[in-house]
Amino acid sequence: FGDFEEDWGRMSSYEPVFVPKDLTYDALVAACRSMYRSFYFRPQAVLNYLRRIGSLGRLVRMAMGALRLLFFSLSTRPWNPSPKNPAT
Repeated sequence: FGDFEEDWGRMSSYEPVFVPKDLTYDALVAACRSMYRSFYFRPQAVLNYLRRIGSLGRLVRMAMGALRLLFFSLSTRPWNPSPKNPAT
């Protein structure tokens, strides 16, 4: 059904270890980035996050997480490149 690497240390929501037939690694990562961007940066989702801020520390944590997600979703580089990564 596709290519699977049993490198469980690489498995995350940012880097696929299974690439289905008829898809490339790069296309799969690009689709993942697009989905993160379209889901987490919707106006309603952003407003819900802003309503939950109760302290300065939480604001800083949420801002750092949002920046990491934004950089990931806009980047064209692999998130966590490894020697077995076919995109490198």
